[in-house]
This record gives sequence, C-alpha cells and structure tokens, in this order.
Amino acid sequence: MDDILYGARDKRGNWTPNKRPERAPIFVWPVQPKKVIRWLPGYFLPWNTLYFVISLVSWIYLTPALDTMREFRADWILLILLRNAGLTLLVYGSFHFILYIQRRQETNFKYNAKWPDTDNTAFMFGSQTAENVFWTMCSAVPVWTAYEAATWWLYANSYLPYVDFGQHPVYCAILVLVMPVWRELHTSI
Repeated sequence: MDDILYGARDKRGNWTPNKRPERAPIFVWPVQPKKVIRWLPGYFLPWNTLYFVISLVSWIYLTPALDTMREFRADWILLILLRNAGLTLLVYGSFHFILYIQRRQETNFKYNAKWPDTDNTAFMFGSQTAENVFWTMCSAVPVWTAYEAATWWLYANSYLPYVDFGQHPVYCAILVLVMPVWRELHTSI
C-alpha cells in the first residue's frame, strides 16, 4: 500500500493524510444500517479480537483469584507486575520489531520519516529506543500495576462493585462488545 495515494509528504518528509478520518458509521445519524453492517467485520477483526484474546488469556491464567487480593501482598502484586511487563514487551515489542527493526512498512504512513536516534547524547543511553524502553518498564508499567493492584484490592474488599461473569454473563458480554465502541467514540471526535 502506497502512502502517497492517501496523503503527501512535506519538504521535511513528514506525512499528512489527504483527508480527516471519518467517524465510525455507528456514530453517524441518521443510522445507515448497510454501512454499519459493512463496518462490523473491520470492527471485530483483527485488532479487537486480538485484544480480547490477550485480555481473556491474561484474565484466566495470569490474574490472581479475587480472594487472594484482599490483602496487599508482594506475591500477587509481583505477579501482576510481571504479567504487565510481559504484555508490554509482547505487544509493543512486536510492533517495534515489525515496524522499526524489520522496517517492513518502510516509511509508508510514518508521520515522521526519520528513524529513532541511536547515537544522540540528548537521550539517556544515547538511544531513543533504549530510553523509551527504560521509561516504559521502570515508570509506566509500575504505575499501571499500582493502579491495577489498588483496583483489585478495592474489588476484593467490596469497596467497588464487582460484576462476576459467572453471575451476569449477558451483562458482561454486552460490556465486552461496548468497550471498543467506547474507545471508537473517543477516537472519532
């Protein structure tokens, strides 16, 4: 796919799309059922299905039981920290490997045609990628884990309402389908 068909590069090499992204048809009024039906496969496949599978596997195999999380203990918090670090490496690392190491897409659709610096004293380790990895793993993942651990503790101690899939499968299934729509609403405005 050639990015020049969908946009242009300025004299610095920065890419700009020809037109603004359109709203998802589910948010267009009056409702256009044919457009919504044509949009649905792209809504589910591949990304939202992949995110759902990753979430489901994480939930079933890599999240401690709710009873375990009634007290703040290092064992279950460390498990969540390691899971989050692993997910970060898996997801972002996969994108980085394909787009920046293998450069499969070259600079197509890359807003800034310049590649990350590898020998620049402005970055902590001289490398833009190494600095990004450091701050992601040593700052973002621990903060994410702290919020998640606090939330699980609040659920486990009934300070926040917890909806169990086993007791409310239809409600939970609807929530799973609505979450990506909620995200789409915020990205299409």
